[in-house]
Amino acid sequence: VLGAFVAIALVAAAVMATVAVRPRGTTIAGAGGEEGQEVVLADEKKVISLFCFSVMQPGGYEQELIEFQLKKRASIFACDDFAVICSKKVNLGPGDYGDVHTWYNPTPKVQIGQLGANGVTTNSFLNTQIFIIAWKTLLKSNQMEGHDFIVKADPDAVFFPDRLVGHVQQYKGQKVYLPNCNLFLDAPPAGPKLYGALEVFSKQAIDLLLNGGFDRCTNQLNWHGWGEDYFMQSCMMMLGAQGMADYNLVGDHRCIPANCDDYRRVAFHDFKDPKAWDACFKTAISR
Repeated sequence: VLGAFVAIALVAAAVMATVAVRPRGTTIAGAGGEEGQEVVLADEKKVISLFCFSVMQPGGYEQELIEFQLKKRASIFACDDFAVICSKKVNLGPGDYGDVHTWYNPTPKVQIGQLGANGVTTNSFLNTQIFIIAWKTLLKSNQMEGHDFIVKADPDAVFFPDRLVGHVQQYKGQKVYLPNCNLFLDAPPAGPKLYGALEVFSKQAIDLLLNGGFDRCTNQLNWHGWGEDYFMQSCMMMLGAQGMADYNLVGDHRCIPANCDDYRRVAFHDFKDPKAWDACFKTAISR
């Protein structure tokens, strides 16, 4: 584990060599979901700049989904800048400025949690350490600089960055994150919950992780039995970021169900194969 944390110092130096990124103010093909369609993302017309990323497990359905999204220039690939973080360096396919590779991020294997056992707060993957390493890689890369909001999207989420802009515009420049689930409000951390399918943070909130902030969270929070979303919300609260609940962000049967034709939703979750993902995507843009 210690070796994995040490390795991130080397990863950041190689970031620009391992991922192809799209400069702001460029034209991209197929972003609207149709082959050959062009969408102009001009700086002067954009009020909000988004940096978006996903953490991908290699060789399975998550890689299939990410590669499919790249072909469509959809989900995180429709943001102003993006990264896919993975335990292996993977060529995801051609981008607008060369092949897009994952950011290599060595990580340990994770186990499924057993809710209520020894402080475990989830029945899902105990993936906090993977995301701690991923966040440290992002922070060291400086790739998030110049953007207004940072978005983590699960690979199996159908995510529309253009819809997110209207949700976050009012919070530009503030130290905020957006809890998106209204279940179990009395459970810790008390209040609206940050649901991991789509996590939205202002750059000012992420800046709280710098200068020892993130180390404070990893050292003082008892995170080993937690899911990563529980950890990130607890960390944001510890460091003084304000949670601004938005229950229209995600449609998901685990918290707030919504059909893919609900135009208010920024993302829909979960869709485990490209065919199901694309069906939801096309339904969402058919209005």
